[in-house]
Amino acid sequence: MVLIDTVRKDGYCHMVAVTIHELHEFAGTLGVKRCWYCNKRGKNRPHYDIKGKQIEKALENGAMLVTRRELRTFLKENYGN
Repeated sequence: MVLIDTVRKDGYCHMVAVTIHELHEFAGTLGVKRCWYCNKRGKNRPHYDIKGKQIEKALENGAMLVTRRELRTFLKENYGN
């Protein structure tokens, strides 16, 4: 399962998945470079920041649109913190 949150003012949103492997695989289908992967040390919130056509393609490929609060809850349930 892949989730993306609502788009921020800067045009970006966060994309997360149940496993990091799934997250990387899905990002690859969108053409998102692996070097764009984010997981700040100690935060344990693995995600990609995506924008524009990547968001559209993610939704077309089955990502679910959720609120920021729902995304944070998902991360806490699946990754702790």
